[in-house]
Amino acid sequence: MYDSDARALADALAAEDKTLEFNKADHYLQEPPGARDQAADLIAAWVADRAP
Repeated sequence: MYDSDARALADALAAEDKTLEFNKADHYLQEPPGARDQAADLIAAWVADRAP
């Protein structure tokens, strides 16, 4: 997926509370090492910021 595709998908989402982050990794987050952890950390932080 290209950056422009990701931006178009994010822009099309009706949600007001959304974040778009880019991770320099392969499609399955296997390369480079640590890419999957980085993505998981971004998701966990987003959720934690919104937890009651």
